[in-house]
Amino acid sequence: MVLDLEEYFPQAINFRMVEGDFKDFSGSWLLEPYSLSGVLGTYLCYTVRVWPKRTMPIGLIERRLSNDMRLNLLAIRQRVLEA
Repeated sequence: MVLDLEEYFPQAINFRMVEGDFKDFSGSWLLEPYSLSGVLGTYLCYTVRVWPKRTMPIGLIERRLSNDMRLNLLAIRQRVLEA
């Protein structure tokens, strides 16, 4: 899959498929700062829209997206801990 990314630093990263096996694959990562009792943090919201071709099994796509999300969040966590 080839994605086109648009970055709106530091609030958002939007993406959309330009080449791949789906009819549509697009979404965004949204970041919003927050403060709770003086502790600063960031809300992270991930949205993805997937429109598979008719021949693609939905269960397989859902499992793959779930696994990829877990790996992505672990990578983000690791990066934050290194900073």
